[in-house]
Amino acid sequence: MRKLRLDEKTLFPALLALATACGTDGKVALGGKAARASGDATAAQAPAAPGEAASAPAAARAYATDADLPACDAAREGALAYVTATKAFQVCTEGAWQDIDLRGAKGDKGDAGADGQTVAAATAGGMGAAVALYKAYRASVFRAALTCKLTAAAATQVDCKGKPAATGSLGSAFLCAPGTVCTNGHVALCGDPCYQVQQLSFQALESGTDSVNADGTPSAPFFTAASEAVVKKHPTRDLVRVAVTGVPAGAKPFELAARPFDATVQTLAEVLSLSFPLGFQDLYTDVGYVDAAAIRECDKEGGVSGYGCPADAYDFSTTNDTDHGSSGSPLLDVLTGKVIGVTSAGTEGENANFTWAIDASLLDF
Repeated sequence: MRKLRLDEKTLFPALLALATACGTDGKVALGGKAARASGDATAAQAPAAPGEAASAPAAARAYATDADLPACDAAREGALAYVTATKAFQVCTEGAWQDIDLRGAKGDKGDAGADGQTVAAATAGGMGAAVALYKAYRASVFRAALTCKLTAAAATQVDCKGKPAATGSLGSAFLCAPGTVCTNGHVALCGDPCYQVQQLSFQALESGTDSVNADGTPSAPFFTAASEAVVKKHPTRDLVRVAVTGVPAGAKPFELAARPFDATVQTLAEVLSLSFPLGFQDLYTDVGYVDAAAIRECDKEGGVSGYGCPADAYDFSTTNDTDHGSSGSPLLDVLTGKVIGVTSAGTEGENANFTWAIDASLLDF
């Protein structure tokens, strides 16, 4: 006989209330005793003999031990009692107290759960998957070159005096949609009111149709713009989309994560980085791991461990080895093959490699 394992301080009063609601006699149905037919208003009882008053069973109550239970006689037939020592309910029936299970019949069996992952699926990813992603998308990562020149009004502005006539920088970018290149704002824009874009270009150094020349020099860019008119800026983040033409035939758009990063990837997920750091003419690759799925430690005064992580600038960090020139490059979740982040900054030093990234789902603007 199964016994209830419930707190007598809460369950017993509730059952007393239930017994009171069903009738003041404290009886429960057991094996046809004190039976209540479906839909009947009252419990069936044997009529009293002529001249004899009908006896009522004792009210239900709790007892410390089995030895404290009163005699189970005709007057208590169907009475319910709770024994504190055994934490069990008993009912008086046919002259004896018997354990009773008040939990009712078992419910229907629930539907079967979904099948778990196969071993192959659970161990997917790894270096083999990273190599496959590299081969599939190497032609879709570009080296970005930006040249800025002083504006016409710069000569009369105090803040612009003494600055060089032109500046330049190199970064990375990638094909994020047909005819669209995505990168960081600081890769494609001058970021200084004293300057304006003189030339923005993209080179497909890993494409079979736009490779390095025989003498080792990079071939001409497949796209060049003389102003920032082709650049669409994100309203709040360091991200831009650039409308381009002449995309090499070997390049195909990356698939971007459609949901916010922290809803798709967890800490220690494998991440593939593809970029052109330090002006390299060859694509640099590295497999790292998500170090912090959400950068919450950043503050406006200096950031994480003095590395200067400004608040709200980045969304997560990885252990990928990146450097100057890697900004604007894609970070791919090795398991799904989707771009989850855009490399935007990082730390320097052999013992502190952290790549800080912006959520790639924000590129849909």
